[in-house]
Amino acid sequence: MTINVWLKQVMKKQQKMNTHQLWEKMQQEEPTLAKKVKKQSGKSSPIAYLGRHILKPLSEEHWLTRDGKDWVICLPENHCAYCLRSVDDVYVIDANDHLYCGLDCLDDDEEADPIEDGYWDDYAMLVMDFEHYYPEAQRLLKTADFEDEEDRALARELYDDLDEYLGSGDFTTIYMNGGDDGPLAAEMYRMLMCLEEVHEQLLKTISKDFEKQT
Repeated sequence: MTINVWLKQVMKKQQKMNTHQLWEKMQQEEPTLAKKVKKQSGKSSPIAYLGRHILKPLSEEHWLTRDGKDWVICLPENHCAYCLRSVDDVYVIDANDHLYCGLDCLDDDEEADPIEDGYWDDYAMLVMDFEHYYPEAQRLLKTADFEDEEDRALARELYDDLDEYLGSGDFTTIYMNGGDDGPLAAEMYRMLMCLEEVHEQLLKTISKDFEKQT
């Protein structure tokens, strides 16, 4: 376990602690991590090092804030139940409706309760593909310069990839039931609809580009 992971798990349970309390708890529960902090702190005190070089950077992830001498957990509405980072459209769920920013966090969280149904393998595969396609499509649609030949080529390539992926027939059952077959089916349908949306937007962009060229 890393220092950051331990701190996140402790703060998730305790909600509010000062640096001294966290240092004492680390010494008691994770002496190996405490030894590492002490070594990294060098000539400064481990408590000062913990606050300045570990906790302060963690506060920039927006789940931790300062209230006087105390560190206070301040979770965004949609956050990963394990690493506490904010999540957007790319996430994984468990049986308790907890969100995770990816399959790795779900696997690493000992308190997670994975959903076990017949869709799991297809769901996990779709999550990995969604993590690949969706952010890249959003990035292109928001920031690409479609007057630039390279960006246009990237858009066409991604459109073709999505066209083949969505038309593969692998998700016929989900399309037919509209995701109305349990939580994993619902999540698969949500991701497919997100991909369909950016697929259509890429087509419009490509079509406009084609019209300009002709």
